[in-house]
Order: sequence, then structure tokens, then C-alpha cells
Amino acid sequence: MVVTKECVDIKWVTIRKKEFLKFTFTGTLSHHDAAKASGTWAEIFRDRSTQKMNVIFNCTDMKDYDPFARIAWQKTISDLKGQINEIWVISDSKIIRAGAAIMGMFTSFNLQTVNSEDKISVDLNISLNI
Repeated sequence: MVVTKECVDIKWVTIRKKEFLKFTFTGTLSHHDAAKASGTWAEIFRDRSTQKMNVIFNCTDMKDYDPFARIAWQKTISDLKGQINEIWVISDSKIIRAGAAIMGMFTSFNLQTVNSEDKISVDLNISLNI
């Protein structure tokens, strides 16, 4: 399944035999795009309501984000927290990584940040913070 919402591409991927819902962001994430993608995310999770899922936010091609987009994303993380096993944020950008840290503080969820997808750990006892 691939769903594209303006600057957000959403699809299932498998990394080292572990399934992730992967969001790939390009350009600047607007509040409007974040709200649309959050709605799709909630629908996907609703379809798998008995499962805990792993999530990747691939922000390598994201240039920036609207502060209201971050707030919408924080709300979605809080709303879906019971179904989220882990969240990985991929980015080299200090701004994006700072936004991930802020989301983590406001959602009380530990978002792992890495600079490339190949550094995502599938062992829950290992977390890579770069």
C-alpha cells in the first residue's frame, strides 16, 4: 500500500524482517498536509487496532515544517500511543531532530533519531541516538 498526501508518502516496509509504517516527507510539511497524513495514519491504525506497530518518519528530504504541523503530529502520536511500539526519525537536519525531541517531550514517547535507514535497530534492547 502506498498513499501519497501532497508531500507525504506513506507505505509499509520491512526492515530485517520487521514491519514498519514508513512516512517519507519531502519539501516543507504544512499544517494542512500533516492533518491529512495524520488522518490516514489513524485510519491505517484503526484497521489494525489489535496490533502494536513500528513507525518510521523519513525526513531526509524534508526541508522544514510548519510549527502547527508538528503540533498536529504530536496529537496523533498521543492519540495512537497505545498502538505504537517504536518510532524512528531519519534526518541529518538539526531543526528536524530538534522537532523530534520536542515531540518526544510533549508526547512522553521516546523517538529514536538516526541519520540513515540502515541504522534502524530491530532489537528493542538497542537504540541508536545519533
